[in-house]
Amino acid sequence: MSDVRVTIVVPARDAAGFLPALLDGVARQDLGGLGAELLVVDNGSSDETAAVARAAGARVIREPTPGASAARNAGARAARGELVVFLDADCVPRDGWLASLVAVLDGRPDLGGAGGRIVAAPPSTLLERYAERRGDVTQDAGLADPAGPWVLTANCAYRRDVLERLGGFEPALRSGEDVDLSWRMQHELGLGLAYAPGAVVEHRHRTSLGGLWRQWKRYGWGTVQLAQRYPREGVELPQAASPARWAAARARALARALRLAAARRGDRLDLAEPFLDVFVRFAERVGRWEARRFAEPLAPVAEAVVPPPLVVGAVAGADGSSTVTGASGGAVAPAALEPPPDPPPAAPPPA
Repeated sequence: MSDVRVTIVVPARDAAGFLPALLDGVARQDLGGLGAELLVVDNGSSDETAAVARAAGARVIREPTPGASAARNAGARAARGELVVFLDADCVPRDGWLASLVAVLDGRPDLGGAGGRIVAAPPSTLLERYAERRGDVTQDAGLADPAGPWVLTANCAYRRDVLERLGGFEPALRSGEDVDLSWRMQHELGLGLAYAPGAVVEHRHRTSLGGLWRQWKRYGWGTVQLAQRYPREGVELPQAASPARWAAARARALARALRLAAARRGDRLDLAEPFLDVFVRFAERVGRWEARRFAEPLAPVAEAVVPPPLVVGAVAGADGSSTVTGASGGAVAPAALEPPPDPPPAAPPPA
């Protein structure tokens, strides 16, 4: 019988530059005490991703089918632990991350999965500062979603039997597969989600306009596909503001940026932010248009999944303590998601 209790799955494609920092962060966890193994899924890399992972002692498998869903599903199938932890290659876990994430699910058979806290890594470029200012890639919005809570796969854990019963992530989804899995688990299995704010990872945001464009275009695809899969009001058009109000707000922001520039106050981000807002919105709209035109229609999962049958928010500290803050039949209140003070940041990735 395997003595592995936890399998950390890292999907990676051309991630040789990111992996050293991630591997160093994973090595600082109590892997032996938690019975954890590290599994890197090489998703068709053309660089030294597999060699870098093996040199650090990780188990490496290959998944030729492109896409994060296919890579995560391959990792879940190869996992030896009863708990499968997903960690993105561009993330660095802080000390105590794994213990906090595992502890929040211990002794809670009513919970099928959990998400940890995601913060921005110290930014070094204007685009990273922009994403940090926007609050991109955090768990807060998903856990407080009135349509039902969900967790980002950049930092989360699911019981292996839950993944098996659900058939894993839906590979047809270009984006939003994490939302879909969380909702299917709650609707089909009646299991809740937990939140462990003590399980912190630092996420590296996109550093190029091309990467930012592809990211937001993919979000547009996912928005349309989720609307097909969950046909209810509010999924396809999540923006609260109308296009006219949004444009007016951007115009005001641009005018303010120009005033700051004329007065030589503020910084480059203040001037660039209105243009970047237009850029990412346009990319997302292009993704929606492409999805409507080219995506294969997805069959609806259910007529309605609001509210999910069971929603539980659990707040766990680094010491492993757990307190129920949510209740059945409603989303976790944002006030329940307040994290403890930040621990010391992880060392920055090597240059």
